[in-house]
Amino acid sequence: MNMRDSQSRAFTLFEVMIALGIFMLVAVGSMNALGALVDSVRLSRQLSSARNRIDQVLSEARVIRLPTGRTVLDDEGDGFKITREVAPLLLANDDQESLQNMFKITVLCAWKQGEEERHEEAEIWIYQP
Repeated sequence: MNMRDSQSRAFTLFEVMIALGIFMLVAVGSMNALGALVDSVRLSRQLSSARNRIDQVLSEARVIRLPTGRTVLDDEGDGFKITREVAPLLLANDDQESLQNMFKITVLCAWKQGEEERHEEAEIWIYQP
């Protein structure tokens, strides 16, 4: 085997450096994509938890007659601030008779994600005899 054959079969330092550079670009891109995926999953979980808390408050409102006004509910230590507002609805039927015991219930769930303030809101109208 002569010297020329061994040089053509071996990788040069330049080729190895190019391959490592390409590998590093792919690795950094993958890490950025993975970081974005983790942030997306975290936000999705927080939204799901916020909606569950809102559903709990709205379910309670369907069963228990609530006083009118705005109420800030106790924080359960999960970082969510729940505000419930109960307001009477002034509705009338076709004969212009006032419909009694109709209420609009609005629930706002606020939390912080990093430095950003997030919130989710839901509203229902209910009849409470």
